Amino acid sequence: MIRTERPKAIMTDPGPPSDVRMRIAVWDLPTRLFHWTLVGLIALCWWTAEEHNYDLHLWSGIAVLTLLIFRILWGLFGSSTARFADFVRGPAAVHAYLAGRWRGIGHSPLGALSVVVLMGLDYSRPTRTVFCWGHCPALSV
Repeated sequence: MIRTERPKAIMTDPGPPSDVRMRIAVWDLPTRLFHWTLVGLIALCWWTAEEHNYDLHLWSGIAVLTLLIFRILWGLFGSSTARFADFVRGPAAVHAYLAGRWRGIGHSPLGALSVVVLMGLDYSRPTRTVFCWGHCPALSV
């Protein structure tokens, strides 16, 4: 994301106004790699289930679980652009966003809530499957 700001230098003859573009970090490299690796692994999980390749399906699910554990740890201890504390906000912020009073960079408060829900859903399925593999008739193959 690029934000445009005016130069701060004082000039004797300013001439026409010019813009200076600054780069603002929104997501760091590990977070971007997490996003696209998760997309690929979920696609692999879907494909291996469709093809009845359950050995690879199990390992791709474990890889999803491992990736999500990494993201949770990175969200707690990682860079400032990856920390959950910097973008997950409370109900008041969601209400302000819905009322049109929120301004910020990165995830909106409602977007951050959807991130938490999606990560929870992505975490629950492989966790249930790994712990029930061979023991739960509804999940076993």
